Parts: sequence; C-alpha cells; structure tokens
Amino acid sequence: MAIKWLDAEQVNQLLVTVEKRKGLIGQRDTVIVRLLWETGMRIDECLSLTTADVNLDRKEIKIRRAKRNKSRTVAWRNERTTELLREWLAVRPESDYVFPIVRGPGRGGEASKGNKIPTNSWRGEMKRYVQQAGLPPWVSSHNLRHSFAMYMLDRGMLLPELQVLLGHSDMSTTGQYVAVHNKQALSRAKSIMDNF
Repeated sequence: MAIKWLDAEQVNQLLVTVEKRKGLIGQRDTVIVRLLWETGMRIDECLSLTTADVNLDRKEIKIRRAKRNKSRTVAWRNERTTELLREWLAVRPESDYVFPIVRGPGRGGEASKGNKIPTNSWRGEMKRYVQQAGLPPWVSSHNLRHSFAMYMLDRGMLLPELQVLLGHSDMSTTGQYVAVHNKQALSRAKSIMDNF
C-alpha cells in the first residue's frame, strides 16, 4: 500500500475550500472533513456514526461499526470542531445518523429521513472539494487518515498508541507509517548534508 498524505498547508487548503460551501451540506461536510483529519477515522466509520456515538463534552466518538467489528474510541481537541459539530447536531435533519443525506432546493435543504450518506456519494463530493482546493487528484478521505497518522508520528506518538487510534488489528499495518516516516527522515538528512 502506497501511503500518501497531505501536509498541514494542504489540509488547511481543503478545510478552507469545504468551509466556503453554503447551506446544510456545507455545514455537514465541514464537520466531516474536520473529524476525518482530527481523529483518523475511516470514511465509512464517520458516515455510520449515530448521535449515541458522540460525546461532545468529552470530545470523543465511539466507533461501533469499525472494521472487523471491533469498537474503539477516538477524540478530537479543536474547539472550533466542537462548536461546528454542536451547531450541526442542532440544525441537521432528523435522523439517528450524525451525517444524514441532505436534499432540497439546491441541496441546501432537508434530509431524507434516517438515511446516511452513501460512501460513493461522499467520494464524489470529496473529489469536487479536492479539485476546487487545487490539490493533487490522488487526495481522498483516506488520505486524511494517512495525514492524521503521519502528523501523530511526527509529534512523537508511539506506534502502539497509533495502532489503537487507527483501529489496526495487526501492528504491521501501522508499521507501514513508520517505514514511510523513516524514509522521509533519511531523505531530509541527505538533503541537509548535500548542502553542507
């Protein structure tokens, strides 16, 4: 698996682009992208969240529908994300899902009661945001997960801790991030020494 990730500037470009979208869809999509980046959730996990899974006070999400039927808890710390999620939950169309389909005039309106966003529909939305942000065409929701992992490693998170957050059952899956991280460090060291 080739791991590609965004740097902080690219993540910010994407967030700014998504936040420009008006209406309920813009509000919903902003929260989705922020949570994907800040928690490392898989897109299917995010779109399957119900209101019972979210604890705003603790800034935690219980992922019950994780890969291989294992549950885990992830957290975010950004106050702006908490505020946006709180606002979204207050105005979102009635549904058990945190991120239901939104329908209506110009798609700024109401939801199809109870239905979650299909993953393929989200992929189309994400592709448009990526294009509008001027990011490389390979960028997807899963790259936000990779970006989260690389960001955590850059800041000293231990591999077993990252494994828990990402929900990997096998350490070798998480270890791929370390291999990429080490290659990047070696490349940087060579570049620095070339200028010596």
